[in-house]
Amino acid sequence: MADRAVIISEKDWTRFEFDVVSEEVVEISSEITEHPIEQGGNVSDHVEHRPNMLTIEGMVIDPEERKLQKVLRWKNEAHQVRFRGLNVLGKLVIQEWRRTHDVVVGGGWRFHGTLQQVDTARPEIREIVKEDPAEPEPAPAPAGGTSTEVGPFEDAGGQHLNHMDRRGPPLRVEHPDWLYPWRNHP
Repeated sequence: MADRAVIISEKDWTRFEFDVVSEEVVEISSEITEHPIEQGGNVSDHVEHRPNMLTIEGMVIDPEERKLQKVLRWKNEAHQVRFRGLNVLGKLVIQEWRRTHDVVVGGGWRFHGTLQQVDTARPEIREIVKEDPAEPEPAPAPAGGTSTEVGPFEDAGGQHLNHMDRRGPPLRVEHPDWLYPWRNHP
């Protein structure tokens, strides 16, 4: 069917070119729940879309099996790949890869591959700061200047950089108004 189809890794942008792809099957499916009702029928109340699946079959001429090693590395490292043939699909991972050595393909092999479309979650870290109700309210800033709170001076191991045992609320450092002329109020 599709001659010279290709898979491209989205991680390192290397390519795997097939010599022949004889079949491409794209499966797009959903699971629909059904519940029987008293009047003799079924009611459907939920649809769950399944990930798209791509099944490809063909032949590869590769006596040294370099292409096979690349595909197996992509599978084991869960690379997301793009497929371009008669169909074009992205965000795929290799779910299954079978190869067959027989008399039909000399110096190569036939293959059957199943690739599944995936949506990956990207973790996002947010800092949530909650005030300690037992901690006293900070003192108001003195008139004529601004202040900044400075936390403990610690290195990554928790050692105080000023070699002092500092406990209690953060220090208040005063800044004169001349440092911030745009903050002067008439």
